[in-house]
Amino acid sequence: MRTKHTLSLALIAGLGIASLTGCSGGGGAQTVAEACDTAESVMSEVQSEMSSLNSEVAAGDFSSLVEGLDLLEGKLGEAVGKVTNEEVKSALSKLETSVADFAAIFDGVEDGDLTALADKGDELQTVVTDIQEAGTELGTLCSA
Repeated sequence: MRTKHTLSLALIAGLGIASLTGCSGGGGAQTVAEACDTAESVMSEVQSEMSSLNSEVAAGDFSSLVEGLDLLEGKLGEAVGKVTNEEVKSALSKLETSVADFAAIFDGVEDGDLTALADKGDELQTVVTDIQEAGTELGTLCSA
């Protein structure tokens, strides 16, 4: 039980940091503020999805979780494609990759199989840390 709640909270926390507000700064063809505005609009679309992921993990519905993560990865990919500022693009790309890595952990894990999930504990911890770090990087860029 603790693993499920830790995973969902860590994912939401990492992505919550990336829910960008108050962007400023500059550089390149697209300023940091412009890039953050683009990323923010995409991340806003994802916020409701993130709330539902928490309940799916808690219910052991890993297949629905993976579908939600795939949607999230796609939205992040859209943001990466729209952002030309290299700093923000890099941070978004890291977040997109980390979300894809998180979804991949659930490959072959049957819904509700906490033992199989627990066996991937180290891998999960690494990916959750990557998501949090990418979210922090993005949040730092966009709050400067």
